[in-house]
Amino acid sequence: MRRLPTALVDSCTLQNRLAGLPIGTLKDETVLSDFTTALDAARADEKIAGLRLRLDNLDTAGSAAAGELAEVFPAGYGSRRPYYAEGLKKIGAQPRLFRSGDSKSAAEGSMRSGISPQTYLDIQRPPGDPWSECLRTVSR
Repeated sequence: MRRLPTALVDSCTLQNRLAGLPIGTLKDETVLSDFTTALDAARADEKIAGLRLRLDNLDTAGSAAAGELAEVFPAGYGSRRPYYAEGLKKIGAQPRLFRSGDSKSAAEGSMRSGISPQTYLDIQRPPGDPWSECLRTVSR
């Protein structure tokens, strides 16, 4: 099984050069159109019964890339949040965080070892249309 690179991009990033010689390393990236073309080809191939994609290595894919992928994938957006309160405790770190209300979960990863019941309820709600939500917020 092959892992996806860390970034889905519209076009390849050019490598930096000094006096015509490459400097640094090439970024680990895949052009979005190449990726979707490969997925479409796999979908049309009768020999392929299904695909399993590991996206845990993917660090960068903007909302446009996610929208493009949503047209190829039957599944929608997903996310994963690390919980590292036990790790912080082991190294003696004590985060000083304050929050008000039950649905304030941004700092939850450093305060808990797992998801809170309120956050679990929050993520069960459908996200709605992000673009329409953005337009409503800006127009207000």
